[in-house]
Amino acid sequence: MNTIKNLFQANGRNAERVTLFGGAVLLLISFALAFFFPALFFRAYLVAFVFWLGMALGCLAILMLHHLSGGAWGAVLLRILEAGARTLPWLTIIGLPLYLGIPTLFVWARPEGQADPLIQAKAAYLNVPFFVARTIAYFVIWNALVYVMNRWSRARDETGDVRYNDRLRRGGAIGLVIFGFTVTFAAIDWMMSLEPEWYSTIFGAMVAIGGVLACFAFVILTFTRLARKPPLSSVWSPQLLNDLGNLLLAFVMMWAYLAFSQYLLIWAGNLRQEVTWYVLRLNNGWQVLAVLIGVLYFALPFALLIIREVKRHAWLLGLVTLILVITRWVEVYWLIEPAFEPTLTLNVIAVVATMGMGGVWLALFARELGKRSLLAPSDKNLSAAEEWAQEGRAAPRRI
Repeated sequence: MNTIKNLFQANGRNAERVTLFGGAVLLLISFALAFFFPALFFRAYLVAFVFWLGMALGCLAILMLHHLSGGAWGAVLLRILEAGARTLPWLTIIGLPLYLGIPTLFVWARPEGQADPLIQAKAAYLNVPFFVARTIAYFVIWNALVYVMNRWSRARDETGDVRYNDRLRRGGAIGLVIFGFTVTFAAIDWMMSLEPEWYSTIFGAMVAIGGVLACFAFVILTFTRLARKPPLSSVWSPQLLNDLGNLLLAFVMMWAYLAFSQYLLIWAGNLRQEVTWYVLRLNNGWQVLAVLIGVLYFALPFALLIIREVKRHAWLLGLVTLILVITRWVEVYWLIEPAFEPTLTLNVIAVVATMGMGGVWLALFARELGKRSLLAPSDKNLSAAEEWAQEGRAAPRRI
């Protein structure tokens, strides 16, 4: 806990409070702009919310993956993942303003849109009451998963009862299945239905994996910063960073596979109701962002992460993760904004809202991270990381 306090101490001020205050101010500014530019505000707020929600949900997914599969990589990241997942109740509240913007965001929620024969055919699914009910269900399920996984983890720490390992493993297995379904449908509801004439069976999975990728990059970036001091310095090793880099590379390749598969299938089918989505995003300046995403979210990270030395040095791996986190926001913006604006433009409110929501989220994340010890001695996978650190103790460390 002292490490967290030291980490967020800057120039004699508590950076956690400064971050929270700065984020809250920027959010209030974006809310004020909503009275003058309501359409721009709701689009911007959706971009910001999808980005930061992906961070919290990604922490939950990776946390359940660790409990299911084990491994030293997850043992050292456990507290970071739990802290990120525990921000979900706050994000549930932060996302409430979006409900007011449903008629503004979604054409199917407006009277003129409901007259469209294509939308009428989907009216059983695309209607406001059912849409709101599904969204409430998603957040109830996600928060329940966070509560259960953290409760069992805390009980394991307090009692040392190994039976909780089985509960966490089974919970991770069942939770990942539930997570996959709910996140997929949430992406369909809040992003794909912005253009109700378009559909893709891969879109939900692509959005989910993209969020997990950015989240894992953020978690690695946080770990490399915290590993400068105890207790994480006792488990840091080049071998551990190498494993984290390998898993990050796997997520990069998985996202690229899904993104390319969607594009290839739609290009091969060449159907009007499918290609329109890409026509919007590959013309009128939006193609610049498409190329940027392809380079910075796949090509460059892939080229760097296949190099062993990059993965074994914290500052190089941290640079890759920072690129991925920033590019994720660009991707979310590219996925959402062309549905409203056919020509590339920068929605300044989106930047303000993202920074504001980010300040609040990071402060909440730091607060949750400081509540418990950064290492969980009850996690049996921690011993492997400690052994790697001991083996490399004599060698000079570069971090």
